[in-house]
Amino acid sequence: PVFDDAGRELDAHFTVHLTERAPAIRFHSRGGTAGTKAVRNREYAEGLRIILDRLQQANVTLPTIQLDTKTTSGQTLEVKAHPFPIVMADVKDTAVLRLAISNAQGSNSTRTIRIETEGWNGGSLLEFQRYLSQGRTSAASDDVR
Repeated sequence: PVFDDAGRELDAHFTVHLTERAPAIRFHSRGGTAGTKAVRNREYAEGLRIILDRLQQANVTLPTIQLDTKTTSGQTLEVKAHPFPIVMADVKDTAVLRLAISNAQGSNSTRTIRIETEGWNGGSLLEFQRYLSQGRTSAASDDVR
């Protein structure tokens, strides 16, 4: 899960995996009916914005962002005003980028997406996941939630 900077766990989930080049993030879709046990990733928008903030702080580049659903896997998003590769250090407002990513998904703005990255220099894949989740690397904190 994603934790905000105050340490609150959000209902926003992702996984990471290694591609041929670098780590990639699979940010899971929001779904289910509100107020039921089936609801998932209720805080999709806030979680994605926090992930983008952390990618910006880590000075990574995003070569591509793709839809990653059963029917649209591999379809690259056309993110308005942010041509690929997106150099996160050059992004002025991650909330605006988050909105552009959601808008690029079409009528369903909270689908599963795959965010490719380049330039992570903070250690292993586990450290990358921990950093995205908690906002710090294991060097800064040894606690694992």
